[in-house]
Amino acid sequence: MLGNNWLEYNQSLLHFKSFRVIPTPSMFTKQCVWAQGLLLMLAFLLVPATAFAQPPAADGYWLQIDDNDGRPLSIIRVDSKDGRVFGRVEEIFHPRNMVEPRCHHCTGINAGKPIRGMQILSGTASGEREWNGTILDPASGKEYKCTLKLAKDGKTLKVRGYIGMEILGRTQVWRRYGSL
Repeated sequence: MLGNNWLEYNQSLLHFKSFRVIPTPSMFTKQCVWAQGLLLMLAFLLVPATAFAQPPAADGYWLQIDDNDGRPLSIIRVDSKDGRVFGRVEEIFHPRNMVEPRCHHCTGINAGKPIRGMQILSGTASGEREWNGTILDPASGKEYKCTLKLAKDGKTLKVRGYIGMEILGRTQVWRRYGSL
């Protein structure tokens, strides 16, 4: 009777006083690792994929550099919403004795308004890292068509303003200044 011998053996172990299972730290570690893995897997299954979506690549603060002498002119904040990009002047670098610059040459809603806080850029996506739209030059008050092209490393943004054909325009390179 193999079954009875096995039962008698197990019962004798239960009545034997010195027989105890003493938990060791390695037992708890294995259980904790398993539980952490299970929780992590559940978290990935329950969180929607949109939570992991990256913000549009052009979002952030950009340093506008003077083409002639290479000094910083301003900081532009670029935001996006529903496939459109918008750029607003956040900071203007100018001498301390100068008053707050205003858009004296602008017409319409921007006429005479302070340049700081003014929206100067708007556009729509035309590719993964490209946008088409318009840009305002506050110094002249003129609005131009523009294209924005983000470098693969995400550290520079080529802004090309033009009238008519893109080939007849001028390109500025903005450097990333910070993220939102």
